[in-house]
Amino acid sequence: MRRAGDLYGDIANTSALLAAYVRASDRKRTHRACFNFARNLGTNIFSLEAELLSGEYCPRPCNRFWVTEGRKPRLIEAPAFRDLVVQHAVYAAIAPIFDRRFVDTSFACRVGYGTHRAGDWLQAAMRRAPRDAWVLHIDVRKFFYSIDRGILQSLLERAIKCRRTLDLVELLAWRAEPTGIPIGNLLSQILANVYLNSLDHFCKRTLKARDYGRYMDDSIMIAPSRETGLQWLAAIERHLALLQLEISHHSLQPIKRGANFVGFRTWSSARFVRPRVITELRRDARKGSIEGVVSRLGHARRTCSFRPLMSHLQAAHSDLYAALPQGFRAAHAGAGG
Repeated sequence: MRRAGDLYGDIANTSALLAAYVRASDRKRTHRACFNFARNLGTNIFSLEAELLSGEYCPRPCNRFWVTEGRKPRLIEAPAFRDLVVQHAVYAAIAPIFDRRFVDTSFACRVGYGTHRAGDWLQAAMRRAPRDAWVLHIDVRKFFYSIDRGILQSLLERAIKCRRTLDLVELLAWRAEPTGIPIGNLLSQILANVYLNSLDHFCKRTLKARDYGRYMDDSIMIAPSRETGLQWLAAIERHLALLQLEISHHSLQPIKRGANFVGFRTWSSARFVRPRVITELRRDARKGSIEGVVSRLGHARRTCSFRPLMSHLQAAHSDLYAALPQGFRAAHAGAGG
């Protein structure tokens, strides 16, 4: 594919920055930073445009904090709101360029994709696979923190030749640490996909893994035999080393044992949410957190876990059950709940 030319004009203009503000403010209008930016919206937009065009733009320090929920703590580096607006403008300009370079089974942070589509794909792949096939699942060690920004920049240059745009992306992806890109940064989502896009093509084209998928740093594929799976594992380990990455853990097991991927435990005939989701839903129900319960149910809705979870809420938390969206209650009733 040809490299994209002058993109900077699509970023540093009033219309693009206003549209970026609208996207950045979605669900954030009650946040103080968003409110303060909107109070002088015209002035702030013109100021950003002038700084970008003059080359004087410099992101403000990120708000750094740790999130301890989930399997492992994560250092979040949230940008200032004005910088988030710039990121949305950059994202709108570069995302279409890279999206058409991604494989169809790269499911993270893409419009129309996501965990449910990834789960559907895996289950369909398991159904058409031979019963003696094996599932290889690979996770990258400290992925976001380990990304080599020099390698990332060279990968970006393969698709974009606009120097000012490349310099701006580099500025927004900078961290005080020598490696890594910020978690909690909008651009980091697409940059992570760019970084592992070569792995996707390597697995599909070189290894000839017909059924291969990835969600961020979790890759999963179906191998015809254990021996093939071991060969793929060794080859992937060598390819990741070229990107200065290491495998955190992997599993290689018969397809009949199912697979853990994108928060689901999947077999060819059934799909369940992971036990952690059930624990979190029950915790949210005890706290009366309707938002948390709705989020967990949304994740479970297309799985065999949905009906038991709804029945539990109906029996143990009737008031909360009655407050659930009608669609959830209708689906439960239609399932015989």
